[in-house]
Amino acid sequence: MKKLFGITLIMAVVALSVTLAAVAADVGVKDAALGQYGMLVLKNDGSVWGWGSNAGYPKNLHAAGIIEPDPSPRKVMEDAISIAAGSNAYFAAKSDNSLWAWGMGTLGNGKYTSDPAEPFEVMTGVKAVYAGSWVAGNNYVFVIRTDNSLWGWGSNESGSLAAPFGFEAPGMTDSDKPVKIMDDVRHVAVGGLGHVLAVKTDDTLWTWGDNTYGQLGQGTDKPGSYTPKKIADNVETCAAGVATSLFITKNHKLYGFGDASYHLLNQVGAPTPGAVEVIGGKWDTPRLLLENVISAGIGYMHGAAVDTQGQLYVWGDSESLGIPNLQFGAYSVRKGTLTSVKKVFAHENYSLAIMNDNSVYAWGDNSNGQVGTGTRSKNVAAPVKVGEGGDYHPPVAAVPTSSKVLVNGKPVTFEAYNIGGNNYFKLRDIAIVLSGTEKQFEVAWDGANNAISLTMGNHYTIAGGELAVSANPTSKTAAFTMSKILLNGSEIKLTAYNIGGYNYFKLRDVAAAIDYGVTWDGATNTIGIDTSTGYAVPSGTSTPPVIPPPPASPQIQ
Repeated sequence: MKKLFGITLIMAVVALSVTLAAVAADVGVKDAALGQYGMLVLKNDGSVWGWGSNAGYPKNLHAAGIIEPDPSPRKVMEDAISIAAGSNAYFAAKSDNSLWAWGMGTLGNGKYTSDPAEPFEVMTGVKAVYAGSWVAGNNYVFVIRTDNSLWGWGSNESGSLAAPFGFEAPGMTDSDKPVKIMDDVRHVAVGGLGHVLAVKTDDTLWTWGDNTYGQLGQGTDKPGSYTPKKIADNVETCAAGVATSLFITKNHKLYGFGDASYHLLNQVGAPTPGAVEVIGGKWDTPRLLLENVISAGIGYMHGAAVDTQGQLYVWGDSESLGIPNLQFGAYSVRKGTLTSVKKVFAHENYSLAIMNDNSVYAWGDNSNGQVGTGTRSKNVAAPVKVGEGGDYHPPVAAVPTSSKVLVNGKPVTFEAYNIGGNNYFKLRDIAIVLSGTEKQFEVAWDGANNAISLTMGNHYTIAGGELAVSANPTSKTAAFTMSKILLNGSEIKLTAYNIGGYNYFKLRDVAAAIDYGVTWDGATNTIGIDTSTGYAVPSGTSTPPVIPPPPASPQIQ
């Protein structure tokens, strides 16, 4: 097997992690659960935080006007020991072994919940919870009770509840209440098509459910089985994607089987003697994928892994790898953009990594706010740091600014908003009105750093839509934006909110950074922007940000 960057590469898939004994206890985020439309994180203090569709706020907050889905981390509960995320359903087991659920779908209360529910207790005697939900919104939920028995509920279309079904025999199609499946279980993974993997207390691995792509690893093309079957020994943990499965042995070897499209099971580098290349199709028996891996994750069309040195590796669909500016296509394994990683998770088209310093980074599809940046967008191309709870800023009301605005004494119409007594303007609106003055600055997107880049002294390049004003601006809900801002190549902090899909920045923050004057005339309700003077800090406020110098001119040799 060929070594690449310290990992024996034959490829990986997963949503699992092996904790090394040398890893010390930490005080930040320790686990994550990625669902179809939202995600949860569990901190070492037992608090649960969620964002995305129905993840981070219970039903009673809908009446308060909270925008759904909520793209910012929100604290849900305390004292948890295990978490799981389904389609729109979320679960947490507490330290008293009670199980709680919220959101929508088959929550375990004996009925289908179509209206988002606030957290409620489902059952007692639970020490771990797992969920799967990738296809058609189906939820598959499993719990390990304190006696190590495994219970499940939700869809049984593929025999995931280990009961007769469909093509095997007439029987149960689904269950709204927990049903017992087997004993002596310590870990479970649930796939998107309804296949299940369970590691028992004797370290054996058992599989059942859908087998369309060979994801049960039972060496058969039979479409599925509701009867659990042992397929491996000496297993530490296991994971499941839509139709791909894997497990890590106790000596840190990763095996995979099932769907092999998008390079998910592709041999990388020189193949092992006698091995068969798997570019597409399926693989119905376990094959060695990687060695020396401590964590990995599998999405719908991409994967990620972490080696023993904390380096992130990624492969699969270009839009899900967290590497900006890749040509569209599927890629074999390559170094990702993060180091010092201890756990990585993947789901559908987005991923999350927990770092050695306990911070959290996410990337990929953000259409439901899954990435946790405080905004919703089609895709986040590079990993961005997610608030761990203390960084959370709740949505606030933004009221259209009624003040007149003068730029160097001339009236200019902006669509601006007042939040908490401060005026917020679109960054490009400010840039275009200052262009051609001594305070001009360029605005650009820095894909390599996933940041907005400002360069002082450069003429502004029109992007389109600048100074556009709504016919009748109305009050809106504003979500805090955790955008990274680079000024002359160095990071600065500016307060910003996303309003109606656009980022609005506090006028005085921008003025302090660019160093132009801002005045307020209360008698005439007029804001003044003056490029002939520098910024003056109003009495009783903090000092402006430190401004890095402009880039030095190149030296001619």
